[in-house]
Amino acid sequence: MKEKDIKSLVYNFYPRNFLSVHLEEYYESKEYLLRKQYCFEARTNNKLWVDFKSQIVELKLNMFNKRIGDYSVLGDVPAYHLEFSIKPEGYANEWVVISVSISVIAKYWSYHIADIFLNEQPQIRYTLVYKEETEWISEIAKIIELTFQEYQLLTPDIHQVVIDDIATSYTESPTIFQALFW
Repeated sequence: MKEKDIKSLVYNFYPRNFLSVHLEEYYESKEYLLRKQYCFEARTNNKLWVDFKSQIVELKLNMFNKRIGDYSVLGDVPAYHLEFSIKPEGYANEWVVISVSISVIAKYWSYHIADIFLNEQPQIRYTLVYKEETEWISEIAKIIELTFQEYQLLTPDIHQVVIDDIATSYTESPTIFQALFW
């Protein structure tokens, strides 16, 4: 996976040189319309996503609040999103929220982690720190390999690269991660 190849892929779905999404031309662009079409198809044909979620529930690993959040509203958001919390062993004042994203416009998936401390703002990271995180991500990777064949993990060294000639609904000059998953 090369940065220039992934940027080239992103350019299929985001018009270049629009520094704002608040222009009518943006929403009429072939790139935006293609992304919207992929998102619509993912929302209406979501069997793989449903299968994936059911397999995650069956894992019954050590989830902190015993709940999995599905934030796959799509619209023009180009990914399915799953979120769950774990409590690392030996850390009384902390829990961790793991968010897994599976792109519907490219054959990539990734995750980010929020460290939640009592009375503090969450801290976002893209590296695995606790053994429980490693266990979960390892199990999720196996399920993704079986369910979303050909999908690859998009690593932080690539997904944090900024693309400065596109805009998304959330930001100008997004990272590759934001373009593929948010």
